[in-house]
Amino acid sequence: GLPEERRTVDARVAGCTAQVWVTCALDADTNTLSFAADSDSALSRGLAALLVEAFDGLTVEEALAADAKALAALGLGASSLTASRANGLLNMFEAFRRRARGAAERAAPGSGPF
Repeated sequence: GLPEERRTVDARVAGCTAQVWVTCALDADTNTLSFAADSDSALSRGLAALLVEAFDGLTVEEALAADAKALAALGLGASSLTASRANGLLNMFEAFRRRARGAAERAAPGSGPF
């Protein structure tokens, strides 16, 4: 799970019926991403955990190259989820990609306050 203090508005995934939070950090030494996620819904928590497993340890480039079509290939689409859950999973997927981009931007030289 995600500690309560990391369940912020900025970490919240928009477009999900359940509350879902995703955080991401970039390890500058290895150039890999570290993700954490949680939800107030057991099913959404499980779907988020699958995405953490898929995205954790990737480089920013690999995360940004991820294609949502892979979800359908895993059977995680409209055929196995309700429309709202499938839409929520897609929103989570895109949130993981946005968090990866944000982590890279925060780590880029000159991105600090000075």
